[in-house]
Amino acid sequence: MATPPAFGDYEAQRHWMEVTTRLPLGRWYGDWPPENPVAWWGLDYPPLSALQSWVHGLFVGALDPAGVALVTSRGHESAWSKTVLRGTVLASDVTLFFPAALAAVAAFYPGKAAAPARLATLLAVLLNPAAILIDHGHFQYNCISLGLAAAAAAAVGAGNHSRSALPGVVASILFTAAVHHKQMAAYFGPAFLGHLAGRALQAGRAAGGGPRGAVVTAGRVAAYGSAVLGTAAACW
Repeated sequence: MATPPAFGDYEAQRHWMEVTTRLPLGRWYGDWPPENPVAWWGLDYPPLSALQSWVHGLFVGALDPAGVALVTSRGHESAWSKTVLRGTVLASDVTLFFPAALAAVAAFYPGKAAAPARLATLLAVLLNPAAILIDHGHFQYNCISLGLAAAAAAAVGAGNHSRSALPGVVASILFTAAVHHKQMAAYFGPAFLGHLAGRALQAGRAAGGGPRGAVVTAGRVAAYGSAVLGTAAACW
């Protein structure tokens, strides 16, 4: 804060809102001096992160136009601007991360008997110091990618007792969206890949195994893969 020439992560998030709301789409990424030189906090996250910056930037621009003014807003750190940006963080929590956490906990701890475990897990997730003290403190908006990943986990949990391919397809779409918001969500990739591969194999066994089971398994793999590739294509 208040440390030129580059300031800090607050400036990065503010700058991305500036360029996505004030420049055409073709100039969001890449080196476009003087308005968007890559050396000044170039946008280095996937497309859904840029889209999030655009949505939040519209909100910030309506309440604090100076905070997203092209070029002249560099280093803008007014108390009001920070209050507005914090509002966008809280809005992202309330509209995405909190509901996703609730859905995931409900999916993995179903029934009245699991209510104490459900409450304890939910509190552990929502009161995570890493998110409250560090992540939100410097406006990283990881609550969006984590919310999408949690929603994908909720879809997985909801499909644990279903023979339908739909829960796995929904999980594939949501997890791919999480990766396309922040690439760090790829850390969860092996867990989702392993689970969905296992679910495809189980579907084949449930169909009786043999050639018929192989066809069912291949169909599941194709459905999940199509969901991943389709979502990635839509993002890009």
